[in-house]
Amino acid sequence: MATGVSSMTAVAADGKTGIYKDAFTNTLRCLDGKWMFTNSQHPKIDYQ
Repeated sequence: MATGVSSMTAVAADGKTGIYKDAFTNTLRCLDGKWMFTNSQHPKIDYQ
């Protein structure tokens, strides 16, 4: 399981920008020796 917060800046064609702040929880599982995402949750997304 991995949890965290990420911030991304989006830029529109007209030059306007917005910031997305995203809290996430990802569940991973090892299948055939490779780590694979089995579930991804984003309980909170803020746009500024």
